[in-house]
Order: sequence, then structure tokens, then C-alpha cells
Amino acid sequence: MALFSLAYPLNAAKVSGTVYVREWQSRQPAAGVRVVVYTADGSEVLRYADTDSAGRYALAGLPSTTILLSVVKPGYVSRSTISGAASIRLSLRSAPSMPAQDFDLLAGGVITGHVTDAQGEPLEGVQIELHAPGGSDTSGSSNIGVSTTDDTGAYRVFGLAPGRYVLLGRRSAQSAPALCRGC
Repeated sequence: MALFSLAYPLNAAKVSGTVYVREWQSRQPAAGVRVVVYTADGSEVLRYADTDSAGRYALAGLPSTTILLSVVKPGYVSRSTISGAASIRLSLRSAPSMPAQDFDLLAGGVITGHVTDAQGEPLEGVQIELHAPGGSDTSGSSNIGVSTTDDTGAYRVFGLAPGRYVLLGRRSAQSAPALCRGC
């Protein structure tokens, strides 16, 4: 009788999908994009594959656990970017075969950051605008990109050409703290 010790559950899972490149209103399959499966904490690569000429990928033999699925193509970014790679967290425990996991990549750079108050607490709902240097104004007429901070104060502006930008953060009157008069 032999005993085996496995780090992951026996029932292997699979993930597949398509990676696209978006330019304006166009969406084309992206060939040669690296799709990587990491452990949930991102510390170990479990599997990887490159997309075919139709932008498709398939990864089988994955552990039935939580994974981090990432796509990487130099010069491209995604709306769900973690460390320069488009990433999503998936639980393969209950569904060994996931619905298609598609990604959209955008050509260009990304500017990311966090907005906090004076005490270091995140500010949600702050509108972030990027303007061309020397052309920015408060009317938004030279606006290059817009984002709004999430509940952690994070923002991301995608698809940027190389260059310099002026960043402007605006907080709506509704989300601004009320002034205490006569308190």
C-alpha cells in the first residue's frame, strides 16, 4: 500500500477564454499574449500558456483551489491591473470548469494612485482628470482621461501615450465633508 501527499486537491480544473486588444471601438483577438495561473497569493506560477492566432487560451490540470489568473503583453494594460498584469481571482473549488474568462487589453500606459485625506483615510468618489501640460483648465476642455476613486481611494487611467500629464482631483459637493458653522 502506498501513501501519497498532494499539495492540491485531486480533481483538476480548467480555465479558458479569449484575450482581445481594444482600440477605440475596435476589438480584435490578441495572439501571443502570455496567460499565467498563480497561487491565490501570487507567489508561485502553477501554469502558463500563450494565446493562439485567434486570441484563445486553455489551461487544464489546475488545482481545485483559488487561483490568480493574469495576462501579460508588453505595452498593454487592462482595467483590472495588478503589478502591470491584468489579473482576476478565481475559485475553482466548486466549479472545475469555469465559464470563459476573457480579457480586454488597451495599448498604452496607465497612471494609478490612491487619494487619501489628511489622516491617511481613503477618499471614495474623487474624480481624477488628466490634462496635457499647459492646456489644462477647470472646464475639462483639454481632458485626456478620467477616473473616479473606488472605496479604497484607488484610481486608474488607461490607454495613455508616452508623455507628461497634469493630474487634477475633484471631489463632488455631495461627498465633501460638511463644514461645521458655530459648532
